[in-house]
Amino acid sequence: EEKDKIGLVGVNGAGKSTIIRMLLDRERIDGAKEIYDKIFQLLEKEQNHLLNRYENDEIDYDSYVELSSARYNEYQEYVKELALAYDNELNEKMAFVINANLETF
Repeated sequence: EEKDKIGLVGVNGAGKSTIIRMLLDRERIDGAKEIYDKIFQLLEKEQNHLLNRYENDEIDYDSYVELSSARYNEYQEYVKELALAYDNELNEKMAFVINANLETF
């Protein structure tokens, strides 16, 4: 019916926001794959650099593990910041859409 409403429920990371963005034509279905591919390319490049330093005895094993973990954490924080910024922008747009729809009822 015209005034029916639906709810989208799921655990964090299940893709609720992604589904809404796709329904609003704000995101292509393969958009996440492109982002993650770029991130993994960065991680792979960094990992290979560290591995070469370890294999050439420039750094010891403990340093290798420590540097690898630090780099991973940096990238993880960067990805979280990007996702949060995107979600905040989406929330603002959704609030506008919801308010506009409430005014029509």
